[in-house]
Amino acid sequence: MNLKRVIMDEEEVVATFNRYAWAFDQGDFSLLNDIFTEDATINMVPIGEIKGRKNIISQLKISRSGRPTFHHAVEPHGIEIKKEKAILKMYRLKPFRPTEDTIENPVYGAGYLSFLLH
Repeated sequence: MNLKRVIMDEEEVVATFNRYAWAFDQGDFSLLNDIFTEDATINMVPIGEIKGRKNIISQLKISRSGRPTFHHAVEPHGIEIKKEKAILKMYRLKPFRPTEDTIENPVYGAGYLSFLLH
């Protein structure tokens, strides 16, 4: 695989996650229909495994409810692409009250391990 194709694939994987985060953060769940396939499966800690686009989106609506200021500020930590499968490791940065000693330290509040199929 050529380097240009790898970079384009990696950008597509990150863009897909960003579309998910935007939809969730904005509470625009109709956008998630293009993110999840009909037979998608996710493991939402601590809820567990959820199967099917409709069930996933329903659970995301519940998770978002009552949290109007929830936003994803994320940082990618790795992308691995093998044939038709991509694995994205992403961590959500959580706001904190920094001190002089910790001002440069990122604080992670959640981790995402995404498997994306082309």
